[in-house]
Amino acid sequence: MVDYHAANQSYQYGPSSGSNGAGGGGSMGDYMAQEDDWDRDLLLDPAWEKQQRKTFTAWCNSHLRKAGTQIENIDEDFRDGLKLMLLLEVISGERLPKPERGKMRVHKINNVNKALDFIASKGVKLVSIGAEEIVDGNAKMTLGMIWTIILRFAIQDISVEETSAKEGLLLWCQRKTAPYKNVNVQNFHISWKDGLAFNALIHRHRPELIEYDKLRKVQANIVGPWIQTKMEEIGRISIEMNGTLEDQLSHLKQYERSIVDYKPNLDLLEQQHQLIQEALIFDNKHTNYTMEHIRVGWEQLLTTIARTINEVENQILTRDAKGISQEQMQEFRASFNHFDKDHGGALGPEEFKACLISLGYDVENDRQGDAEFNRIMSMVDPNHSGLVTFQAFIDFMSRETTDTDTADQVIASFKVLAGDKNFITAEELRRELPPDQAEYCIARMAPYQGPDAVPGALDYKSFSTALYGESDL
Repeated sequence: MVDYHAANQSYQYGPSSGSNGAGGGGSMGDYMAQEDDWDRDLLLDPAWEKQQRKTFTAWCNSHLRKAGTQIENIDEDFRDGLKLMLLLEVISGERLPKPERGKMRVHKINNVNKALDFIASKGVKLVSIGAEEIVDGNAKMTLGMIWTIILRFAIQDISVEETSAKEGLLLWCQRKTAPYKNVNVQNFHISWKDGLAFNALIHRHRPELIEYDKLRKVQANIVGPWIQTKMEEIGRISIEMNGTLEDQLSHLKQYERSIVDYKPNLDLLEQQHQLIQEALIFDNKHTNYTMEHIRVGWEQLLTTIARTINEVENQILTRDAKGISQEQMQEFRASFNHFDKDHGGALGPEEFKACLISLGYDVENDRQGDAEFNRIMSMVDPNHSGLVTFQAFIDFMSRETTDTDTADQVIASFKVLAGDKNFITAEELRRELPPDQAEYCIARMAPYQGPDAVPGALDYKSFSTALYGESDL
C-alpha cells in the first residue's frame, strides 16, 4: 500500500535544537519546528527516548482513561489503529470515521490511515510518518506521531501576544509562576524537573488542591509512609497479647475507621497525579513513590485490615464455642509468636515442628515422629500451602485439650435444636442461637447429603466432628 502521508524530509520527534522548522514564520508548520533550548543530542540518548516513551504513555492514558481504557506499550497498542482513533476523538471532541474491526494487516493500516487523515485535516504536515511504520511498531515513528498530536492538540491553540504557540506557552507559564519562590521557568525541560513549576501552576488555578508553602512535604511522601505505618501497626495488633481478643477487635475497628477517614487524602493525590500526567510532567525527584505503588499499597491495607478483623472474630467464636479460657488463648498466642520468627502471622513446617516439640509432642526426625508430624500437618494445613496460620493452630490445640466426649455432646445438643432430625436448617440455627454463633455455624456447616435431606439442610454432625474430633455416635 502506498503511504500517501510520506514526504521527502526525515522527521525527528520531540523538541531539539538547530532546526529551521518545516515552514516560514507564522505558518501552521511553525509548531513542527524543534525547540532551541533542548539539546539535539538527547534525541540520540536511549535514556532520553525511554523517558519520552514514559511521558507520552502517561499523556495518552490521561485522555484514554476518560473513555474507560488505556495503553501499556506505546509501540504496540496503537498498531491496529483503534486506540489511536479513540485518542483523537477524546482530545478533539470530534467523531472519526467508523474503524475497521478486522484483524488483518490491511484493516490495521486502513485504521491508522484514518487517524493520520484526521490529523492532516487539522492542517498538520505529517513528515515521513506512515501507517505501515505505525502498524509495524516502529518506535521512533510512533513517538513522532504522538509528539505531533501533542503539539497540535495540547500546545498549538495557545497564543499570547501574537507569539508562536510554544513561545506563547512559555510566556504564559512564566507569568503564572512569577509570584512563586524557587520557580524560574526558562524552558520546557530543565525548568520543570523539580516539580515546583508545575505545582505552582496548579496552585495558581486550583489553590485548594495544594499548600504551596509545604511542597517539600510532597503528598506522596505523606500518603506512602502513612500506609506503610498502618500496615505495620495492624500486624503488631494481630499478634500482641495486650488485653482480651475483644480489646484487639475494638482496636482494629478503630484503625479501620481511621483508614476510611483517610481516603480523601488518596483522592487528592489522584487529582494531582491526573493533572501531572495531563501536563506531561512525569518525574518528581522529591519522592520515590509512584501512583501505582500508592494504589497497590492502599488496596493491600484495606485487604489486611478486613482479613485481620475477620481472623480475630473467628478466634473469639472458636474460643467461645470450645470453652477456651483467656489464659489458654494467651498461652497459645505466646507459643505461636515465639516460633513465628519473621512475625509473618504463619509458621512454616520446621517452625511448627519446633513448636510441637516444645509442647511435648513426639515429632522428632525418625520414622514414627515423621509419621505423626505428617498426620498433624494434614489437619492444620489440609490445602498443603506449607503454612500454619494461628487460627489453624488454635483449632488444633483446642481439639487436643478438649474432653473426648465433647463432640458427642455437641451433636446431641444440635439434635435437640433440630427437633431430633439428622440435619438442621439455617432458620432453626438463627432462631435458637445468638446471632454471631448462628452465622458462624451456617458459614461452616456443609450441606446435608442424607436420604432425608430437604433444601437448605445442614450437616451438624460433620461440623461437630471437624471441630471436636471423632464422635462415637
